Amino acid sequence: MANVNEYYNTYWSAEGFKPTGHSWPELLDCFSRYLPATGRVLDVGCGDGLTTGPAVQGAGLEYQGADVSETGVASARANGFEALLIEGADRLPFADESVAAITCIEVLEHLFAPQDAIREFLRVLEPRTPDMVRNSVRGQGRVLTS
Repeated sequence: MANVNEYYNTYWSAEGFKPTGHSWPELLDCFSRYLPATGRVLDVGCGDGLTTGPAVQGAGLEYQGADVSETGVASARANGFEALLIEGADRLPFADESVAAITCIEVLEHLFAPQDAIREFLRVLEPRTPDMVRNSVRGQGRVLTS
């Protein structure tokens, strides 16, 4: 696991790829249709927080970022977002049914066992609320419900 975390620490550093997060029309449309009216939105794989954070906070919701990269979490915090360092998407430090929605953008395709992460998402997700899981192909989002 240390090698994966090291990779993502480098990925989000000045020496790495360090993408700048941003939203796009299809994602914002998905948020407008599926984000809940109230509650906490967990952004798994948040990176710098800029892909999801502004839209979530703009909707009056509580944003919580989570990432395996110390560098990504530091970037999200520097951008004014709450963010936690996690061991993996399959081990979230949240109580059962404590999150209103989950975003996980451009993340699942990088996981060795994405099914374990989805199981964990369903554990922390409040009953009968949608979570946002989006693959890397823009415009091909999928919404899962518990």
